[in-house]
Amino acid sequence: HSLCFGVIIALCGCYQGVNCGRNSDSVGLATTRSVVCAIVWMIVATGIITVICQELDI
Repeated sequence: HSLCFGVIIALCGCYQGVNCGRNSDSVGLATTRSVVCAIVWMIVATGIITVICQELDI
């Protein structure tokens, strides 16, 4: 789980950082979007990992 979560957080942060505007308001907005993106994708990843582990009886 932790490796998957780390990758998700890094990807969301990098994506929002690259697409951020050039003023200070854009930085705050990109930070908020990055956190929301990471939380949503971590919930999705948890569901997928749980289903895979149940199917494989791990």
